Amino acid sequence: MFMNVFGLKAWRRKRTRAEKMGLLIDSLRARGMKIGENVALYNCIFDTNLPFLIEIGSNCIVTHATVLAHDAGPLLFKMKSIVGRVRILDNCFVGAGAVIMPGVTVGPNAIVGANAVVTRDVPPGSIAAGNPARVISDVTSWLMREGADNVSRKWVEAGFNTLIPTDDELSELAKRVEQLIREGGL
Repeated sequence: MFMNVFGLKAWRRKRTRAEKMGLLIDSLRARGMKIGENVALYNCIFDTNLPFLIEIGSNCIVTHATVLAHDAGPLLFKMKSIVGRVRILDNCFVGAGAVIMPGVTVGPNAIVGANAVVTRDVPPGSIAAGNPARVISDVTSWLMREGADNVSRKWVEAGFNTLIPTDDELSELAKRVEQLIREGGL
């Protein structure tokens, strides 16, 4: 890829997904967020006013979610804001469109469903969904119920080496899904 630096053209190597994710995580850590290892953050919005109140454990995936450490809603009425530490502990998944409010802890091994508005703690190993979010199942029961033998859903082996897939790994996954469609499996 060409870039123009002070009127000079130079080659710049295209960054991998993992490199881009690493730069994002480094910049959030520099602002005071605590972020564990092997974390994937996809198009998220984090509270930039109080990032030091946000903690994300290791082995987490947060997708298109909003994480707030403050709620300025009462500001107009009481001239006060609600603030609170937000903790997303190890091995959690937060779905697209979810909003994690101040003062919430998402316990280890938990799942927050897409578009959930989390105003209370999510216990370890549970699945929370809805607005406001409530516990709808536990991860172990859900995995048994929705396992590979369930004919209403298709499980596809991701084939990723890390939580941040390479372009090639994503291409391979897309090919497997396209093959399932051709075979009438989806």
